[in-house]
Order: sequence, then structure tokens, then C-alpha cells
Amino acid sequence: MALVGLPGAGKTVVAPLLAALLGWRWDDLDAAIERAAGRSVPDLLRSDGEARFRDRELDALRAALAPRPEGLVLACGGGVVVGEEARGAIAAGATVAWLRVRPETALARLGGSGVASRPLLAGASTAGTAGALERLRELQAAREPLYAAIAGISIATDERTPEGVAAALEAALRERWAGSAS
Repeated sequence: MALVGLPGAGKTVVAPLLAALLGWRWDDLDAAIERAAGRSVPDLLRSDGEARFRDRELDALRAALAPRPEGLVLACGGGVVVGEEARGAIAAGATVAWLRVRPETALARLGGSGVASRPLLAGASTAGTAGALERLRELQAAREPLYAAIAGISIATDERTPEGVAAALEAALRERWAGSAS
């Protein structure tokens, strides 16, 4: 199972909760990239640029999904869907759940320090909350069709707690499994 969505959708918080409900293990794709590189994601983006970071992300994604990862919940970075190869790898290698979030909710969840620590949002944060919100809206407009194209499950997270999102995902998965067994 791979969780995708905008920054602030709750992927990293929900992944261990869902894994616990299912009795599975979990990992975070950004953490896997950091382990492999020995550097933080913000440092990699600043020093190597986004294109090289996306190459590293694709490598980490392929490693996490090969062979087909039974019993894994993978929290993916918000931009994992940007590359066509990554979209193909994730769609072929996992059930994909899109955690939908409104930009306003995402911004509130991220807070000032969360925005500042995310390189693709950090520049926008210098323009204040309005700048960060505008950047999240831009990311939403660009990425929503990509999330929708690969997601087998879609859950709105705005009005739910992380535990509620995990429970809704578990129910959706169990419904899918029951439907495929008949």
C-alpha cells in the first residue's frame, strides 16, 4: 500500500497507524532516501536540485516496491507522482491510496516550521502564509490529476483525525479484498 497526496495530507502520520491496524510494517520514502544518501531531503534538494532528487526518489521507490511489497504501508513524498516512471512504478507495485486535503488544511497542519522545512514550499513561505497557501494551491492543481490517475482508493482527510483516516483506509482495503474474493 502506498500513500500519496499533498504535503500536509497526513501520509507520514497515517502510515504507522494503518500498518498497526493491518499488522504490517511501514516506511517513509523520504526517510529511505535520507538513509541511502546520508543526507536530509532539504539538503539534497538544495545541493543537487529537484531533478537529481527525483532520480533518488525513483531508486528508493523501486527498492521499496521490489519485489511486490506484501505487508508494507509506504508513505510517499508529495511529489512522487511528478515523474512518469515513478507513477508507473508505484501504480504497478502497490495499491495506491490518495489522501486528499484542501490546501488551507494542509497549511494549518504544516504550520510555519513545517512549511519552512519543505524546500518546495520554503521559498513561498518568505511571502508569508498567503505565499505558502498559493504554492500549495499550485501543487494541488498540478498534482491532483496525477494522484487521481494512479489511486485505487481516495480518502478526504480534512475533517478526520489521523486515526480516523487510518480506520477509513483499513475499511476501504478490507472492502476491496472482500470484493476480490467473491
